Amino acid sequence: MKEQVLIYGGTFNPPTNAHQEIIRRCLALDEFNELWVMPSGDRIDKDKMAADKHRLAMLRLLKHERFADDKRFIISDFELKLPRPNQTYITVGALAINYPSNEFWFIYGADAYKNMPRWHSGEKLRRSLNMVIFERDGTVVPPADNIISMGNGIKDMSSSTVREAVSNNMPVNAFVCASVRQYIDRNKLYL
Repeated sequence: MKEQVLIYGGTFNPPTNAHQEIIRRCLALDEFNELWVMPSGDRIDKDKMAADKHRLAMLRLLKHERFADDKRFIISDFELKLPRPNQTYITVGALAINYPSNEFWFIYGADAYKNMPRWHSGEKLRRSLNMVIFERDGTVVPPADNIISMGNGIKDMSSSTVREAVSNNMPVNAFVCASVRQYIDRNKLYL
């Protein structure tokens, strides 16, 4: 029987309380052996990302502060080691080759699921990927054998909101955990 592994990809630039809540809810799913939180490498649709080392460090701080006892929470640099810029279909293929004993489930917001047909190989991904989908903005995901719907209830709190607040010298305590806020301040990120 294959290990059941959740993949939560994203820029995590920085990781917010919304990311934290998604992690918490996914760790509550008993059918999965591990949750790999996987920062993305350079992406065509994202610019001005903090350096990989900063995004990994902030995820480690979040894990230590909020999930230290859960050994199923793995911070993975797998995608950061792939050629750049990267796209989802490349990561999916590389994971399948490198971890043939794992069955992967990918975590997305309903907005990403809705836009997936516009991605390179998006229609194929939508049909073939096992997905855990968090509904947002009233987007409802149709039931399917390869989808676990997590409903809604995650307060939308984007990393871009945090970056903008930091650049305007506004407090971000309501958006990120304390250790991540301190790291942002100490390293003068997003100014």
